[in-house]
Amino acid sequence: MGNEQVTSIVETFSSQLINRLSAIKDEIEFFINNGYLDYAQNMKNKFSYTNTFLYIKEKVDFYEVYFPLQISYNERNKEKYNWDGDNIDKLFEISNYIGVIGRAGSGKSMITKHLFLQALKSNQIIPIYIELRSVNINEYDGSIVDYIKKKVLNNFPIPNDRILNRLFSYGAFLFILDGYDEINSKFKRKLAEDLDSFIDKYPKNRFFMTSRPGVNMEIFPRFICFSTKTLTMDQVISFVNIQLKHDNILASRIIEEISKPQNGVYTNYLSNPLLLSMFILTYNSHPSIPKKKSTFYWNVFDTLSTKHDSITKQGGFMHERKTSKHLDIDDINKILQWFSYLALLEGYCFFDNSYIHEKFELIKEILNIQFNNIDLIDDLNVATGILITEGIYYRFPHRSIQEYFAVLLVCKQNTDNKISFYTNRLPIYETKYGNLSNLFELFIELDNLFFLKYYVQNILKDFYATVKSSNESETINNYLKQFFSKISVNINALDKKKAFIQEIGFRYPRISILNSFLDFGNSRVLIYNLEEKAIQSNITTKSFENIMPNNKILVFTQNKSNLIITELLQKTDGILYVTKYLNKVKTEIERIDKMLSKEENSITSFF
Repeated sequence: MGNEQVTSIVETFSSQLINRLSAIKDEIEFFINNGYLDYAQNMKNKFSYTNTFLYIKEKVDFYEVYFPLQISYNERNKEKYNWDGDNIDKLFEISNYIGVIGRAGSGKSMITKHLFLQALKSNQIIPIYIELRSVNINEYDGSIVDYIKKKVLNNFPIPNDRILNRLFSYGAFLFILDGYDEINSKFKRKLAEDLDSFIDKYPKNRFFMTSRPGVNMEIFPRFICFSTKTLTMDQVISFVNIQLKHDNILASRIIEEISKPQNGVYTNYLSNPLLLSMFILTYNSHPSIPKKKSTFYWNVFDTLSTKHDSITKQGGFMHERKTSKHLDIDDINKILQWFSYLALLEGYCFFDNSYIHEKFELIKEILNIQFNNIDLIDDLNVATGILITEGIYYRFPHRSIQEYFAVLLVCKQNTDNKISFYTNRLPIYETKYGNLSNLFELFIELDNLFFLKYYVQNILKDFYATVKSSNESETINNYLKQFFSKISVNINALDKKKAFIQEIGFRYPRISILNSFLDFGNSRVLIYNLEEKAIQSNITTKSFENIMPNNKILVFTQNKSNLIITELLQKTDGILYVTKYLNKVKTEIERIDKMLSKEENSITSFF
């Protein structure tokens, strides 16, 4: 699509939107003609031609390689709602506030780009796309509104705040927020609070936010959280054909390999779009389906660094590395491990030249090797494509590759260093960032014994010891203190049989981050089911007159007496849920202890 076509689409969008929203015509015209038109055209150009994991070295038309991924909303473990990217209005029928949670490589960013382009094409709503990982603490200086003025309207002077207030109040916008899990930890809480306040003030707009699991996106109470759906086998085949429409022979060979009966047990990896793309990229060098997730990443590194026969419309190509005389592939692997580890601990996945140079100088001292920084950056970017450019920054083709190299470094350390990492470094990183599901999966594959013994078991045993008590009320109270900072309950609503949970403040104890691979259940179910249980048990306001007179709101907080909410939960069988949760934790502790003992004894027997 050429620039003239893009301009035509944007202009059509603005004229039709002005006609549709005639009640705020003046504000719409001002907003579109004084900043937004340029913003929309820039974003349209950016998304219409894009790099993908398969096309690292060239930009391709977005819809030539786009595959319609599906998201679904489940209620009580049953799929209640499904969206395949076809109709924006259908997506927001269920709520104006949609969250999408998906694992690394599940296609969340592709969905957000598609949503922006479709919104622009619909002429029905004004899309604003914010890549949350790119929100710089130096640029974010006060509020969501100020950020929109700066980044969307390019600081165009606005006569008064009434114009934006009218626009936002009317509900003319779709805010697409990509990567909640990647917000810089230094101001994640402030940004989350500002966003929640912004939604409070302008609830008629539509909001669409994505995140990896386990990073507290559930703190936004209005959001209905969808999950990305994995690819079916038919979709896997369709995906391969779409990506390789210019090379039918290669597509046929890959599909033949995928379809072999003996590979059935491993094809679950290929239901993830990123891992499937990795397999396509590396097929000529590694034609067998990997049996471990970590092998996908190794194959990518091996392919890009040694053969670099990546997929292009023009066929394979090879660039001579400038550092080949001084650094072999093993050296580059070690450099990438250290660079990824250092950047990950500091929370960086975008790197400017000065940051890379600073870390390369440190790595030279650590590894006692010498190389030209500029030449190595060029090799990683041009010769191999392991680092790709985005504006003035460099990044890995996918953040999970950076995580893979960091995990490799940890796994190769001596015993003392690994114990120190799992007991000291990882808990600090976990507190700051929280988006650890992919890291955990890689640690389980590559360093299972140390990861479980010195990290997972510490979390599980500490939680169990903190919550478990011989007294029921105390056990419930301890559990509440772990997961909730505040719960407000209006007992008046019980008689009316309306929702009576007024406010919940979530806390995220360390055990929450293990839910990505240890399924203990949703800790919030205890509270979400409270109303239903209360009504079923015929609990009325009168039943609580002796607890709280005058039908006031019952409050649980970290520092206040918790007897009220504890008694309410006891009357609604809350102890049964807490006991079930604790039993799951205890069973997992015993299972891991038994497995570790068996593995350690097995290793000892060989020496």
